[in-house]
Formats: sequence, C-alpha cells, structure tokens
Amino acid sequence: MRTLREKLYMYLGQYAFFARVFGILLRTPRPALHWYLILLLGVVIVLVNVIFAWLAFVGIDVDVYGAEFAVEATTIQRAELQSVLELYETKSATFEALKQQPPIVVDPGR
Repeated sequence: MRTLREKLYMYLGQYAFFARVFGILLRTPRPALHWYLILLLGVVIVLVNVIFAWLAFVGIDVDVYGAEFAVEATTIQRAELQSVLELYETKSATFEALKQQPPIVVDPGR
C-alpha cells in the first residue's frame, strides 16, 4: 500500500515542474526542509496581504473627472511683499548681531 506522499509524487510527478520540485525535495536533507516551509509560509502571507489590499482598495471611488482642482490664484500685493522683506532683513540683522556678541551664558556645546 502506497503512502499519500508516494501517491502525490506519482500523480504530480508526470508534470516537469513538479518532477523538478520533487527531485529537489528528495535530494534535500531532512533537517533543511523546515526552510521550505518557512519560505512557503512567507509566500502565503504575502499573497494574503496582496489579496486583502486589493479587496480593501478596489472599493475606493476615484472620481477625478468630477473633482474641481482649479484654485483661484491671487496676485502678490506689493505692501505685503515689502513687509515680509523688511521682516526678513530685520531677522538677518539680528542674527548677524548675535553672531558678533557672545552670549552671557556659556554654551556647553562649544
């Protein structure tokens, strides 16, 4: 009486791919077979994740044709621009002054 493994090898061994796989498995030492199980488990986990992601994201409605992407752009106001430039110049001058004057508290990082 044949075992289930022998029946499986005989039935699927008629196909070239499975014959090669079975040949590899038969030549592999028994202690190393657990790596094949770990690899198979990893492949199954990846496939389950891909299927779950596809099922989860296929239902998302992506109606880009009806969405309005145009944004009203306003012109730059000269007074606002001037105030920002003055603020930048003030900050730059303050920074330069602080670089020239050492602080009263000693910086432990220096």
